Amino acid sequence: GQILETHLGLAAKGLGEQIDKMLKQQRAIAELRNFLDKIYNKVGGEQEQLDTLTDDEILKLAGNLSKGVPLATPVFDGAEEGQIKELLELAELPRSGQQILFD
Repeated sequence: GQILETHLGLAAKGLGEQIDKMLKQQRAIAELRNFLDKIYNKVGGEQEQLDTLTDDEILKLAGNLSKGVPLATPVFDGAEEGQIKELLELAELPRSGQQILFD
């Protein structure tokens, strides 16, 4: 459980970094909207109606998420391993979640 939560946090940080990169590269709003849709609506959980947001609202949301995407899971019913792997992949991180550890 705790290891999966650590991987979920890693994915959340990586997703924020991807969003930040997209903002700095001034990617098209449609591309940014599609990426946010993948995060919020393709991995599971409650569906978010991102299509109701204006372009300015999408940019503001993306700016708020650029340091990391807040994620929450219910107590004793956390995210499934497959969902975490999908988020890691979206964040362009290894699906295994393995990292080099320096001691």
